[in-house]
Amino acid sequence: MATEETSVKGAAATQRLLKYWAHGAGAAKIQPGVPGAFRRCQVELGKYIQGRQLDGFCARIIHEATGQWPGRRGDKDD
Repeated sequence: MATEETSVKGAAATQRLLKYWAHGAGAAKIQPGVPGAFRRCQVELGKYIQGRQLDGFCARIIHEATGQWPGRRGDKDD
């Protein structure tokens, strides 16, 4: 699973993915900080991660990129 952090190697891989989606080329696809980013993240990453892990990782990406957790401003699909 892409978000497992069961080892130092796994944690490093998770951090690389987090940086890619929050600040790298992946950020252009999900547009953190723009309404609908959480849903766009689910669509993009849903190809690789499923269920609650998908929701959690998308929330981490949005938080990493914006400093805010999704849904905190009252936006339904933030």
